[in-house]
This record gives sequence, C-alpha cells and structure tokens, in this order.
Amino acid sequence: MSNSNYDLKPSKEAYRAIKSDVTPVSAIKELVDNALDNWQRTTQQLDDINISIEHRETKDGEQIHITDNSGGVPEDDVSMLFALGQSAKDDITGSIGAYGIGAKKAIVNLGDRATIKSRALHTEQGFGFTIDQDWLEDEGDWTVDKQKYDDIDEGVTEIIISDLNTTWSDIKSDLETDLESTYRLFLSDDRLTDIGDLGIRVNDTKITTPEDTNWSYTPIDGFHPRRYENIEIESRDLTNTVYLDVQVGLLEEADNSVAGAEIYCQNRQILDRVRDERAGFNTGAGSSRLGRFTGQHRRLKVEIEFYTEGNASELPWDAQKSDIDRYHKVTQAAHDWIRRIVKPYREAAGDYDDFPTTFSGPYTEDHEHGRGLEVFNYSDRERVTHKPDTDFPGAAEIQSQVDKTIPLRLRCTDDLSAEQVGAYEEELERRLGEDANFDVAIENVPEIDKLPQLSNIDTDAVEQQLAEQAERNVDAGRYITGLDDWQQAMYRWQVLKLIHDRDDLNTIRDLEKKTNGELESESKKEEDLDKEFGVSIDTVSEDTAEEDSHFRDGNNTDVATENEEPAELDKSEEEPTRSFTDFEQTADNDESSQDILGGIDSDDESDRQVEVTENTLYIPIPDDRSDELFEALGIDDDADEEEIADKLLEKMNFIRQLQAWLERSLAREC
Repeated sequence: MSNSNYDLKPSKEAYRAIKSDVTPVSAIKELVDNALDNWQRTTQQLDDINISIEHRETKDGEQIHITDNSGGVPEDDVSMLFALGQSAKDDITGSIGAYGIGAKKAIVNLGDRATIKSRALHTEQGFGFTIDQDWLEDEGDWTVDKQKYDDIDEGVTEIIISDLNTTWSDIKSDLETDLESTYRLFLSDDRLTDIGDLGIRVNDTKITTPEDTNWSYTPIDGFHPRRYENIEIESRDLTNTVYLDVQVGLLEEADNSVAGAEIYCQNRQILDRVRDERAGFNTGAGSSRLGRFTGQHRRLKVEIEFYTEGNASELPWDAQKSDIDRYHKVTQAAHDWIRRIVKPYREAAGDYDDFPTTFSGPYTEDHEHGRGLEVFNYSDRERVTHKPDTDFPGAAEIQSQVDKTIPLRLRCTDDLSAEQVGAYEEELERRLGEDANFDVAIENVPEIDKLPQLSNIDTDAVEQQLAEQAERNVDAGRYITGLDDWQQAMYRWQVLKLIHDRDDLNTIRDLEKKTNGELESESKKEEDLDKEFGVSIDTVSEDTAEEDSHFRDGNNTDVATENEEPAELDKSEEEPTRSFTDFEQTADNDESSQDILGGIDSDDESDRQVEVTENTLYIPIPDDRSDELFEALGIDDDADEEEIADKLLEKMNFIRQLQAWLERSLAREC
C-alpha cells in the first residue's frame, strides 16, 4: 500500500485555466461532470447513475452534500478528486473534463471546508480526506491526512462542503433549471439511448428534461427537421478526430425563448439561444454566407454538437464550459458545414410572405401528414445534398388556392394534396380573421367540393350588394337563403361581420325575442349562436338580462283550465315562432326562401323574405296560392296585409287552444 498521506502538489497543466472564474451553480455542475466522467471510467456508462445534491442545516451552519453512485474511486486515486491538474481523463473515452482543475476549483468556490470520501466497487472500505481554510492558506504543505470510512456504500463518492461562501437560497434559485438544460441530452429518454439513465435530485426535487422542442414537422417543400451526424472536422492541428452533429428545423411558431442555436460539447449543453458568429450566423461570403439572425427568424432552431473520443481540450469550449470560442480552429472548420445546412431554413424562417407560420404551425409531431425527423450519416460526405426547396413550389400552390377562395368566403381543397390541406386551412382562417378583425374558426367557413367558374362575374360587386343586403336584413331581423353556395357563403360572412363589428349582441337578442314566443335559457341561446355564427357571448348587460326576465315572465299564454271549454281567442296573443338561428336551418326547406339572388336588386325583395316585426309574423304567399289562403281564412281577396295577419293569428291560436283542450280531455278519460 502507498504512504499514509496524499501529495496534492499541482501539476503545470492546471495553470492554463487556474484564473477562470466559477459561479456557485457552475461549481456544482463541475462536480456533476466529475461524476459523469467517473461513470464512464468505471462502467462505460452501462449502469444507471444517480446524483444527489442536498442542502442541510447543521449546528455548525449550512452544508452541501453531493453524492453519486458512479462507481467510486480507488484508494490510491482519491487524491485526484482535489489535486490540481490530476485526473483520469486520459483513461476515459469522451470525457467531459478537459484540464483537471474543474472539481478542485469548484469545491474551493463553494466553501472553505470540504470532506471528500469515496469507496470503489468491490472494496471493503472507503477512503478520503478533509481540507479547510488553514490548509488552503499554508503554501508549504500540500499533503492531507488519509482517512478511512466505513459509513459509505460501495461504488459511492460523497463530497461535503461547509463554511459556505454563499447562501443556499442564492444557489437554488437557478440551480434546478440550469441542471435541466445543461444535462438535457443525458436526461432525455430519446437521446444517448446506448448508455444507462442519469438521475439527478436537488433535495427532494427530481431534475427532468425541459419541454421538448416544438419542431414543425411540416411536409411543405421539405422543411421538416433534419439531423446530420458524424461530420468529421478536419484540421492539421488536431491530434484526435472531432465530430460535428447538426440538427435544424422550424418551430411550430415563433418563440423567442428557444429560437437560435443550442451548442453542446461532449453531450453537455454549453450555450442556448446563440444568434451570433459562434453558431455561424453572419459569417461566410458570397453564396456560402449565412446571414444575421434577426427578430424575423424566431422560428428557426439549430442544435450543434461537438464531440471527440480523445482529449476534450481540443473542443472549442472555454475552461469553465460556459462559452464557445468562435475563433477556435474547430469552430471555424464547423462553420462551413453549419452555413450550408442552416441557410435554407433561415431563409424560410424569415420569409413570412412565401412561407407563413400557418405553413409550419399545424404540423405537430403527431399530425397525420407531418413528416418526421430525418437523420443522415455524413461521415463520408463532402457536400450537403439533403435540403429543402427554397423556391417554395408547394407553398405557392397553397397560397394560390387561398387567393382563389378567400374572396368567396368559403373553403375548397379540390386542387390540393392531403398534406397541404392543414396549411391551407390555417392560412385561410388567418386571412379571414384579419379581414374581419376577429378570430374565425375554420369549421364556420362553408366548404364546397369544387370552385365555381366566375371569370365573367364581378365578385366584388356581388359582395358589395350582399353586404348591403345583410345590413338591411340584420336591422329588420331577416335572413335569406337559397343562394348559390358561393353567394350564400358571402352573405353569411357579411351577417357574421355585422354581429361582431357592432360589438353589441343586443341586436341578435332582440331578434331572438321577436322570433321566440318563449325564450330559451341564456346558455342555450349562446350555444345556438356559437354553433351558427361562431359567436361567443362573454357578458350580458343588466338591462338585457332584466328585459329577458320580464319577457319570459310575461310570455305565458292563458289557456282553458281542466274543466273549461276553449276560451274565446285573444287576438293580442303572440304566437311562439322560430328562433333566429332556426331561420337559416329551416329556410332551406321553405320554397318562399329559394331563388333569392334574383331579388337582391328587385323592388319586391321584402316580399321574398321571411320578415319579423315587433308583434306580427308575415309570411309571403305565392300568387298562385293566395286564393287558397283567402278561402281558408274566410276573408275577401281584397283584404290588406294587416287583416290577413290578424285572421291568420286568430286561426292559429284557436288551433293551439283546441289542441290543449283535447289533450286535457283525453287525460281525464284515461
């Protein structure tokens, strides 16, 4: 066995980065990195690893305990946990440690006293040592006493830091979210699947991966996400091969909190939301130039990963693993690949005219027509051959169909492929909403199978006529049907706009009152209006509520009691009639409401429509049926409209009361 103490003299390698600053959070991450490297050294990361970061209050003050089960450290190697410049990184394939000082600097940063103990796999006892401020200030003695520990499990390393240089509350505020992002590849279920699982806890909180990136899996013009792996970075100055992976795509929608580039080294995140030269933006020249990342590109996402099986110091990160050197030889060589891969996606991300968000937004990961992530092995390639079409031919087809249908206020997908329909409907919905100045649900836009041939028709003039007609109809409580599909869609659109533009649904409520002898509940009316017009009623004025209540209370019709004969008809009674929303549903079956287009400019347009006034319902009767009506009502053929209406109401009230009397009579007999 070796001597009874450990020699902690620093090696020259440590001085290359000894001046680097460390924050408390980055210090803790350095200790996590140490555990991950030891995990690779002892088990090749095949077993699962758990790392615990715990804050404790003791009689001597606050302590931080960092414990891992990465395999432990042999007795003779325990000194590497603190001796400057000493590490086993050369024995670790793909180590995170680069300079041999990270954990040592981290421990000193966190507190003035630390106890380090570890028990290797397949050993009976743990070993370790304690350092304090006196030891740190003694320039003449670099040794510490070796201590034995029986209270530590096999394969476990524990570091206890006390006399803290900061408060736990200051550390914890950023620690959890920082750990989530830094180790997201290790924590993710779908990345690094060839190694065991990593679990990290901060006190009782389990660190989980951040929410998955909302990639757009759009099939339009090939702008689904792509991943290019195993790109070899060539440089005469490299002693080991450095590899580059790049993943790129559009987000479902612009998101400033995630857009830009994430940069990783050895699967550890170094930076996120990088939008400058470190990620290749604003570099290159001529056709190979990748432009600036601006606010217009907030739906562009890139993931850049550097890794090597050799010395991690050859990667382009700094000693604190917190930044990327954009002038590093590896960074410069990688930029040529990054520019070629990212350029077409950057172009689409910033071109909202040719490739609007509506072409990326609908295609989530589980969309039936979404196109999943494509992965390419570029280990033996020199050119990027898999990329989107920046001429946007598919996008142009969708835009053309929107341009054809939006003036008609309807939707038609007859000229589109199934995978284009989602983008078309989103764009149509957006542009209709812009025109109307309110949100439009696509299901409320009438759909037809084939677009009509309207080359000889001035659709703008027709729409203007229909707009004027709709305004008169809404004011008078009318709704026409029987138009051609495209004309009906235009008319319905104008009615819908009027309802919203007036920002006052009392017009519709009054219309309901005129057409309802017995009002339905508020929730039912709102449901009907929402179903028919996509109108959501958030509030009802007190005056309207009181008026509705009064109308409901005063709407009871006097009918004969159980033992009475039918009473004399009351001509003033209102006949319960259809609701406003029922007009559109039933008018299609009413011959009197058909062939309305010819009446748009005619002098007798009011004669062709169902009209609701304050207390009387007028129903237009065709000329060839008028004699039949006069005979049924027992009136002369020169009777005026008021006399006809009164007689009709009298007959209908009599029938209604007779029916009620018959029902009561039958009930008594039973």
